[in-house]
Amino acid sequence: MQVAVRHLEPARLQGQAERGEVDLALISPDCVPPSLHSRPLFDDRYVLIGRRNHPAMQGEITPQRYLALEHVVVSLAGGDFSTAVDTVLAEQGWSRHVALSAASFLFVPDMVAQTDFVSLMPEKLMSAWRGRLTVRECPFPLRAFGVARAQSWPSRPALDTPDLGRADGRGGLGLRLGRAGPRKLSLWPCPAAGTAWSG
Repeated sequence: MQVAVRHLEPARLQGQAERGEVDLALISPDCVPPSLHSRPLFDDRYVLIGRRNHPAMQGEITPQRYLALEHVVVSLAGGDFSTAVDTVLAEQGWSRHVALSAASFLFVPDMVAQTDFVSLMPEKLMSAWRGRLTVRECPFPLRAFGVARAQSWPSRPALDTPDLGRADGRGGLGLRLGRAGPRKLSLWPCPAAGTAWSG
């Protein structure tokens, strides 16, 4: 089997699946196109990250202190500066300053490590960065804010029901494609961002 890395484009996923360009996608459950099968894969929670010794990350992080920071958000579509987190904050009458929008969670830790930016990131993804970043619990009301991912695939006679297995403790995944045989596999490697396989 060959594995290639591809960026997931949620708006194009249904068409790509119908044309046989994508065999399997790892995506937020609420973004799964209606024509694709899906099953839950894993849930994670967000943590707040900042560079090592970031002065604002020491001591209690109150909502007011959190809002005063400069934030990095992730937008798979690219360029969006508002996320579901901002919707939750707006319900409390709060807003934060989003300084940077990234197309993938993979880019964010390195950006944060070299600046005074902070970001909410899936906890499992941060295991490899512990010791290089400050990782803190989310401030209220974001403490219960989480991220869920599902595996999604099209109905295709040549493709058995694919199975990503279960996330290990470090955010890694085991992959099984059943009897599908040798295929070219296109993979977006960040469980928190999105995954697409193509044959």
